[in-house]
Amino acid sequence: MKNRNLINTHLHRVFSLSLLTLAACSNGGGQSRTADVPMIINDRPPLAGAPAKVVTTAKGDVYAFSFEEQGRRITCQTPVELDENKKIVTQNHWSLHCTQPSSQQLNQPIPKRELNIPADTLFDFGKSAVQDMKATGRQSVEQLARLVSKEYSQPPRWILTGYTDRIGLAADNVTLGLARAQSVAQVLQHTGIPQDSITVQGKGSDSPVVDCPGTALTPELIRCLQPNRRVAIEVIGN
Repeated sequence: MKNRNLINTHLHRVFSLSLLTLAACSNGGGQSRTADVPMIINDRPPLAGAPAKVVTTAKGDVYAFSFEEQGRRITCQTPVELDENKKIVTQNHWSLHCTQPSSQQLNQPIPKRELNIPADTLFDFGKSAVQDMKATGRQSVEQLARLVSKEYSQPPRWILTGYTDRIGLAADNVTLGLARAQSVAQVLQHTGIPQDSITVQGKGSDSPVVDCPGTALTPELIRCLQPNRRVAIEVIGN
């Protein structure tokens, strides 16, 4: 009831203002001036946030406006009758139709899926260029892109983060992780993922998955740190 009263109050104010404007345009010195200031007529539906106006749609003329209530955009429209010149509203009885997102839709978080691709399945140790990507690793990325794209009504956002192990200089590891994420992004783009929907970043040895003892560069240490070398992928969308 509160929302309905608010909507009715808003409609009354906007509609009254429109009628006053029309009256002022047609009562100057007893001569009509409506031809000088016609109402805006077009063939597009009302735009969210646009001023209230009469618009012509495929279903006829409607008086449309929108406003915000508690952070939600509400769009309303009502059928109207215009005179033969399509300049003056000739009746003031209407049935109001408003649309707004449901509270359930607003409160529902955007789904996000996360997965890690082991860097060792994509590149040899220390490698990062797209031409250095292993064939099986590239096929896995391409298959992932095709499968994920089928599950979303609109292109989702992709966030690619390259991680490394702790071997080497921190700055070099950040650069290596970023380069690997960029190579994965190139493969995604080749499969049809829009470039502007992909974000890449490199975080080097941050957020390790495992902690292995030792500092000497041995095959055992490299093998132990393998889970830390990865490209993390987040896919966000509906």
